[in-house]
This record gives sequence, structure tokens and C-alpha cells, in this order.
Amino acid sequence: MRWAFLDGLVTLQHKLSYPEEKTSRITLSFLYKPHPWTRHPIKTRLHQAKELMKSTQHWLGYFFLGGYRTPLSRNLARFDPSDICYQAWAGAYLIYSQDNDRIVGFEDNEPVIEELASIGIGDQTSWLKSFGDPSPRVKIVRADPLDPKKFHQQAEAAFLGEMWTHSDINPKGAVDWRYHLIFGKPRKDAFELVKPYHDLLLRGYYVAWPIPRYRATIIAYGAAAAWFETRDGRIINYWKHLKHQFRQIIQHIQVRCLPPHIS
Repeated sequence: MRWAFLDGLVTLQHKLSYPEEKTSRITLSFLYKPHPWTRHPIKTRLHQAKELMKSTQHWLGYFFLGGYRTPLSRNLARFDPSDICYQAWAGAYLIYSQDNDRIVGFEDNEPVIEELASIGIGDQTSWLKSFGDPSPRVKIVRADPLDPKKFHQQAEAAFLGEMWTHSDINPKGAVDWRYHLIFGKPRKDAFELVKPYHDLLLRGYYVAWPIPRYRATIIAYGAAAAWFETRDGRIINYWKHLKHQFRQIIQHIQVRCLPPHIS
């Protein structure tokens, strides 16, 4: 039942055009969606994230997370510490700049790493707050440049990054009612494996390109747990199982113009 509810809700909101899309006149399509990621990206207006980073631009997030392995599964892969999709993300940001602002993340066609990174930092921090983390930990410790054209034909910047952070898993689930409605609560047996809000090293690809014609920046990403410790002392690395999927997801992102009748 919850599988059908999640799938239906995500499908419904996927069909809606959000204000950031209407303003920029573009939207994103994800042509490669491997199982068990959610069938469509979940769209979210990143108000809290941009306020944390004191940004005046318009931020819209599209994200996938690990869904139900089967219609009979009782736990989302995202919240199952024994699943390779545990705490993993894939998706993209659409950042639209006001008329009097330069395009976010680029200066004279060169990437501004700190500015690009601030969007991911704001998003992760606000996400942990929405799941009740009393002291969110978000610290980038690695940003190695990569060849952007190996990830997307339009990309102008690409990095392999690492971030020390917390998991969002906790017995009550999200304190944000929207996320609580969508995702519910983790199963109790998850906490036999890990502690709530445990330390976590996320490793991922971060790929960006400007679209000057639409005053927009696209930042695509895919990140997975590269290190966390279970209650019995095992060290887990799921990144190695997902990094090839992330490359495929990013490579198959398509930027589309909105039809004229949508306003």
C-alpha cells in the first residue's frame, strides 16, 4: 500500500510545473532511472536551504532516493542500512538568477567552487533539520576536479567530492510533515544496525553547467555512503556499488524548454 502511495504521489507532483520552472522557462528530465530509485524525481522548492546560505536566487531540487525494492517491501531502501541505496542521493538543482545577478557558480566562464558547493551544503543541512537532527553536521573535506565532458556534454565543471555529515535515520522519521507523509518512519529493526543520526561520509559526483540564455545553472549530483560504522563495529562502503549508476544518471539528464502554454 505504501509503495503505491509513494509512487502515485511522486508521479503526480512530477507532472506539475513549479514556479522556478515557469520563471526560468526550463525543466529537467531524467532519462536513466535504475531500480530501485523512485520512478520520478521528487521536486522540492529549497526555501530553507537558500535562506541558510543567504541566497536571493530561486532554487529548485529534483532528487531520487532508494524506493521500495518490491511492492511488498516494508522499508524504503533509503532508510535501510543493509541496502546499498542507504542514505544515497541522485538528482540535480535548477538555480535561476535574478536579472541583476550573474549566473550562479560561474565567473567569466570559470567555476566558483565555493559557490557551487554552498548549494549542496545548504540542501543537506536543511534536510537534516527537516528530520529533526538537533546539530546537523555538514563539512566538505574533498573536491577533486574531474573532466566534465565525461559526465555530460554540456558540463563545464565536475568534481569528486566528500562530505562528513549525519544520517537522517531516526525512530520518528521526518519532523517536516510533507516528508513524513511521503516517507513514513523507518522500521524498528534498522536501529539494530545503526544509531540515529550516526556519522556518515558521503562521496559523490558534482557536475555543473550554466545556461546563460535562461539565466540558469544546472548542478547534477549522485552521492552514496562511502563510510559508516554499524553498532557491531563493521565499516560499510556502498559508494563502490553505485558510482557507475550515478554517472549514467547524470549523463542522461536532459534540459527541456517549457511549452508556451505553461505560465
